[in-house]
Amino acid sequence: MQHSPTQLLHDEVTRVIGLQTQFSADLIGLPIIDPLLTWQISSDRIDAVQVGYEISSIGEDGSVVTSPATTSSEQIEILAKGHISKAQEIRQLRVRVATQYGWSDYSPFATFETGLVSGNDFIGRAIGDDSLHSAPPPIPTNLPQMKPDIKLIVKIALDTLGAK
Repeated sequence: MQHSPTQLLHDEVTRVIGLQTQFSADLIGLPIIDPLLTWQISSDRIDAVQVGYEISSIGEDGSVVTSPATTSSEQIEILAKGHISKAQEIRQLRVRVATQYGWSDYSPFATFETGLVSGNDFIGRAIGDDSLHSAPPPIPTNLPQMKPDIKLIVKIALDTLGAK
C-alpha cells in the first residue's frame, strides 16, 4: 500500500461523492454513537486510487473536530470516532481522501443529529396566552336557566321504494 502524500499536495480532479452515515439522511434523533461513514471517489485520472482519508466535522456552535489522517483504501463503514459526544447535537461530517497525487477537497456534508438520552430528558414548555397562568375568572351566577324537559317533535319519512 502507498503512503498518504504530504498534506500540501492537492489533487484537484478527485472528489469524494455519496458520503453517508449508517442511518437514512432524513432521520433525526439518532443514538449517541460514533457514526459509520461510507463514501465513493470520482476522479478524472483513471489510475487514481485512495491511499488515505481524513474525517472532519463542524458543530452547530462552529466547533471543528478533525480526526488524524489515516492511511487506508477503505471507504465502507469507517468509524468516525470522537465526532459525536452528547445528546441533542447536530454535526456536519465531511471527508477528504488522499490519492497518489495529493489530497482531494472535502466532500459535501452528511448531517448527524442525535436525540435525547431518555424520555426523561424531554422538557416541554407551553406557549400561548400567559393569562392562563392566573386563576380562572369566577362563574357568573345570574345565567338564564334552561328548561329541564325538552320535547322534540320529529316527522318520520317513510321509504317509498318498498318499505311497508
